[in-house]
Amino acid sequence: MKYLPQKIITLIGLSMLTLTAAADQTLNATEIKDLFGGNTVTAFSEIKKAPVRLYYDTNGEVRGLFSSGKIGKTKWWVKDSGVICLKSLKGDMCFEVVAKNNQYLKYLIKGDGQRMLAFSMETFSPGNMNQY
Repeated sequence: MKYLPQKIITLIGLSMLTLTAAADQTLNATEIKDLFGGNTVTAFSEIKKAPVRLYYDTNGEVRGLFSSGKIGKTKWWVKDSGVICLKSLKGDMCFEVVAKNNQYLKYLIKGDGQRMLAFSMETFSPGNMNQY
């Protein structure tokens, strides 16, 4: 139970950070783990133009409604370099998470190092809100 209040404080702190930050801020590995781990994320796929609702279990599994429109599950992890990765049929996909203008954005890191806006994050809710 001690972990939950700390997680809430971290989420509030990260939210406040976005309110005061004038420039884009790329989150580090610890911030990403705290933001996603144990939370349901409601987002919008900028690539597929579709809603996404995913629960990021702290055991490394992510499950829910993906941008394909299908409910499924896969693995997620955060690299020490500060990117969040998902296992996919086409290979691992890794993203930078950036706080910008009171929201979080997830940028896909392409093979050539370029980054492309993949997801805009709408909400982070504690727990598995949709029972995925």
